[in-house]
Amino acid sequence: MSQAILILAHKDADFVYRLSKFLKQKFNVYVHFDTKFSLSRETKEKFNEANIFVCQEFNVHWAAFSIVEAELFLMKEALKNKDNTFFHLISGQDFPAKDINDIFEFYENNTNIYMTYVLSKSYKNGSSYERVLYWQKYYFDFDKLKRKSLYGKIYHRISILYQMLTGVNKFKDLGIKEDMYYGSNWIDISREPLEYMVNFLENNKNWYMLFKTSAFSDESVFQTILCNSEYKDRIINNNHRYILHRHRNGPKILNMEDYGKLKNGDYHFARKVDENISKELIVNLQKNFY
Repeated sequence: MSQAILILAHKDADFVYRLSKFLKQKFNVYVHFDTKFSLSRETKEKFNEANIFVCQEFNVHWAAFSIVEAELFLMKEALKNKDNTFFHLISGQDFPAKDINDIFEFYENNTNIYMTYVLSKSYKNGSSYERVLYWQKYYFDFDKLKRKSLYGKIYHRISILYQMLTGVNKFKDLGIKEDMYYGSNWIDISREPLEYMVNFLENNKNWYMLFKTSAFSDESVFQTILCNSEYKDRIINNNHRYILHRHRNGPKILNMEDYGKLKNGDYHFARKVDENISKELIVNLQKNFY
């Protein structure tokens, strides 16, 4: 049996290629590059020659549904291989925190789901202090409007206030009464619940529209569908990722300051790494792999 690594990337093709080659020793690897990134024909050929699936299907925008579309595309592609029994979603700025043989062994013959989740109605985002339920309850389209732009930030806040005051309720519009959940989009999932999740979105257009018109839907789609399914008992609230979130500035670029925690902690992947800033850290992590 095999396992699949699904990589969402938007830059540093050489690093992503070397990461993919390294992971290919143990996993089947599938890579999606944002269409905004210029990926040369020569680089694509390198991936293909190494038997690494690479594609550019979606123009991915932060906080937008296009992230989910890229993730689902990779998942569907990996599901085509019936030998793939476990699936790991990582970014192009991840690096293994453990020997890849140990990672593979941990998930071999494993039928669980490893992801973080909380109830949306009881959680406020740490950087904006907004209730994440608003991101799901109200209508947004950040594939058309850049959320990170000044205009996008202003629009986001005004839009929430306006929809709140006018009584907008997307859940009522779409006939959805289930609890909403929120968590990291970086997950590890066995084949059966992944097939369920993909099929659920394809066959329930109201749920698809819910996430398509939400903000940060990549951080709620897996959690909400699976926590409301028969597979909830299989969910382990731990995705084994080492990520240090900074206030309003996204994840920290990791360096040797993080080595001790990574080496001694219960982590399978480290995020974010940078080829230059994290070079010493990556070298030292690799020394533990053999």
